[in-house]
Amino acid sequence: ILYMLLLCVAIPLSVKELVSRHAEKHIIVWFVAGVFVYSTIPITIAGVVHHLCNLSDPPQQKRIIRIIMMVPVYSFFSYLGMILKEQTIYLNAMRECYEAYVIYNFMMFLVTFMYEHYNVEQLLTFKPAQLQLFPFQKLPPWPKVS
Repeated sequence: ILYMLLLCVAIPLSVKELVSRHAEKHIIVWFVAGVFVYSTIPITIAGVVHHLCNLSDPPQQKRIIRIIMMVPVYSFFSYLGMILKEQTIYLNAMRECYEAYVIYNFMMFLVTFMYEHYNVEQLLTFKPAQLQLFPFQKLPPWPKVS
């Protein structure tokens, strides 16, 4: 709470000081963006520590931690891309790779959660088939799983 209060006071005062010294606009933008990037770190650390202290399902929580880490990683690479314009394409590629990794972890989290808590195969077996959109309704139906 003290950290957030400090940010709420320090950011406006610092921006006011930068404006009074006639700093260029991109410097002010970099400063404000940097403050918000670094404000993601304690929030993320709090979430990760909470999951590590309360390990009730370690394989699932490992995936959750990877998803939580998306916020500082994504913001850090975006911030660097804003500052280092020549390297933006490489930084964006690294950011997109981590994003794909997080999407994979989210999908694995959902699949394992559904199979642990619900009998997905039985639910899908008794669910009637739905009418598909135009090009897909011409395809043959899926075979029945026995």
